[in-house]
Amino acid sequence: MRTITIGDVRVLLPGLNPDDLDPTTDLADSLVEGTAWHGAQIPDVGIPSSLIIGVDLNGLELDSCHLDGADLRDNRLHGLKTPLDNLRGVTLGEDQLADLTRLIVAALDLTVRRD
Repeated sequence: MRTITIGDVRVLLPGLNPDDLDPTTDLADSLVEGTAWHGAQIPDVGIPSSLIIGVDLNGLELDSCHLDGADLRDNRLHGLKTPLDNLRGVTLGEDQLADLTRLIVAALDLTVRRD
């Protein structure tokens, strides 16, 4: 773990080594901004009432994650893999409806035909 000294205070700067990071199962009331969760798997994490901005959710797998009250506007949902129940109570933007429709069609195993 790296440190930095500011005046008389030494501050620990965690790296991305998993041993340096504290595990968490709850991101309630959090701000998540400008990160990439592309292809990540996030099981059993609560992310309720959080503001998620500019996050790449393509290929993200959310299993048993509770997003109730989370604001997902300004995020691309294309390729998101999650049970529909995880999205209960979230806020989406109008521009995300096409991606949401694809998610619903896949989740319900619907057949869409162009006649």
